[in-house]
Amino acid sequence: MQVPLSALSAGGYDKNVLVNTPIRLITGSSTTEQRINKDISGQSTDISAALFEAGELVLENSGSFGFLYDTRDLDPSSNLGIWQRNETVTVNGSGWPVSTSSYYNSGERGIQIIDSNNTLIWNSTVTSSSNGTIINEPIWTIPLGIPAGIYSILVQNPINSSVWDIYDHFTIIAPTIFVQNIVNIDTLSSGTTASYSIKIWNTGNTVGTLTEITDTPPLNFDFIPGSVTGFTFSDPVISDYILTWPGIWSIPILSQPSDTLNLSFDVNVGIMRGTFFNNALISGADFEYIFTGDTAPVTVTAPQLQIIKDVDQLNAAVGDTLTYTISYSNIGDGSAHYIFIQENIPVNTTYVINSADALNMTILFSHDGGFNWDSSQSSPITNLSFQRSIPLGPGLSGQATFKVVIQ
Repeated sequence: MQVPLSALSAGGYDKNVLVNTPIRLITGSSTTEQRINKDISGQSTDISAALFEAGELVLENSGSFGFLYDTRDLDPSSNLGIWQRNETVTVNGSGWPVSTSSYYNSGERGIQIIDSNNTLIWNSTVTSSSNGTIINEPIWTIPLGIPAGIYSILVQNPINSSVWDIYDHFTIIAPTIFVQNIVNIDTLSSGTTASYSIKIWNTGNTVGTLTEITDTPPLNFDFIPGSVTGFTFSDPVISDYILTWPGIWSIPILSQPSDTLNLSFDVNVGIMRGTFFNNALISGADFEYIFTGDTAPVTVTAPQLQIIKDVDQLNAAVGDTLTYTISYSNIGDGSAHYIFIQENIPVNTTYVINSADALNMTILFSHDGGFNWDSSQSSPITNLSFQRSIPLGPGLSGQATFKVVIQ
């Protein structure tokens, strides 16, 4: 039996009968004089407590009115209703002020969803039917980014709009995905190989579905075909240096380190000096995309050559011999593994046979303007090349010299 509080205020009664008004109710509904669950017996301090004694409500707030619960769990206040991202939660209810009544906003109820930290997640309204029921009412479509956990449904108190009563709980099962991008070593020389690993794991309460992996290595790092290992061995689709692996992979719930998904690949390190970052992005069917940001820093050491060319005379006449000196030094932070210096024989001069000299360098001659090279010093000699294959470490230097006669 339900009696609107407004009815208790009619016919000369004081219009101050509220949920917390002290009352005393004793009723019986059993013909055998045995108390059953629906009976109200004993003395109650107010209407809320009376309803609680009757066993009508077992919710956190017994001052609530009807029932409202998610449709996947018919037990009000239980959290056994299971929902997933992208689904729309639906609710059933009964015992509410009817929509045809002028009482309590014509059956419209404010409704909220909060998380386990009591943070408001969603709010809107539902409206009861002409018999006070709510049937399969869609309320909240669960976003992809919502965390797994237990959520609560609150309904605005029909009498006191500032009060929100908890009516039900439900559980969202969802993967909680993490991604990490690491590199095998943080300092490398230019021209060597770096190995990146993308690690993905799931700490949620259900398996996740991965649909795409994207990696953006530094612009001067080149992917090495055939180097992919891990949960796929396929080379990525490459567009503007961006590596993409499309597919469908299951991400298990992490219970041990082996449950981490790994994808590794190699790149050739560029010749530019500095610190370079990588970033990875993953997306799935049941979670929002996850971006690592700039991570996996690699400091590339590389040589930087400085070359100075001198001549021993600033003023000379026909027949004079000039000595040219090329001084080179490595002012970078990596070793130079191959040095090539090419010199043109100045116009109106003739190379002096056997005058070219350079420690740890191979000397070659060209007789046709640099198109072809050999070790012959036969005339005419138009160009010289000095080639060093012995590494030149940081801070080290060398020299090459040659002579010409002014014609």
